Amino acid sequence: MAQDVDSIVMDRSKEPYWVLVRVPNESLETIKSKIQPGSKVEIVSWSDFKSDPVMYVGSVIVKNEYPDSNLLKGTLALLEKFPRTPFGITWTGGIAFTYNDYRHTERIFKLYSEHPEEYERTKVSSDRRRDPIFPANHLEPLLAQKPAFDHDRLVVILMSNETIKILKQLCDEKFPPYSPQNETAYLKSPYSKIVSERAIEVYGESSKQPGLLKGLEYARNSTAADFQKMDDETLKIKCAEFPQLVEKLVKSLSK
Repeated sequence: MAQDVDSIVMDRSKEPYWVLVRVPNESLETIKSKIQPGSKVEIVSWSDFKSDPVMYVGSVIVKNEYPDSNLLKGTLALLEKFPRTPFGITWTGGIAFTYNDYRHTERIFKLYSEHPEEYERTKVSSDRRRDPIFPANHLEPLLAQKPAFDHDRLVVILMSNETIKILKQLCDEKFPPYSPQNETAYLKSPYSKIVSERAIEVYGESSKQPGLLKGLEYARNSTAADFQKMDDETLKIKCAEFPQLVEKLVKSLSK
């Protein structure tokens, strides 16, 4: 039997989710040197993990809200297609991929732990348009065989994607009354399905990917800083007009 060249690193330090990443064995010594004593990190061979993923990660799922999702098969496909890319399996049987996904997972876990009846009343797991960790919301676009958008306009798409995500997060934090309308507009848009790093990896030219990733980091920081500098009244107007902004940017992509 051929020896594995890859391993799975599992970080179980967070109760609401566990994070998995497939890495080449040549990177293991560096990774092990960064693991703190007593941390809940386990490393297993890729073949062992594939043979019985339930044994390794099944216990993180406290309340399976997506029994028909085929979560573990989908997770294996993600790890196969995207090495060195971390994916989270949540306590609800969902998939966390973005910063907002992980924050949502922590928030609903806290609610479930402290106020289970309130959790049941407000949960959105039955509505994939509103649920950021609904497995198919990540599996379908990430495992799709055909590009979801024009490669030549990748930079424009990345910039608008980051603007929408950063503004929405800031509006949710500072002006919660606008969250329902903004969430609806966001989930109906293609931006809810686009993860910038993955778009670069899948659609960017190999030679240009490092520059795109560096530019993405700069764009995120500068965009967030620009919004943070706004006075509350100006920001409030932008939050109130968020759905119109989403519509405008989506239309610009189709031109």
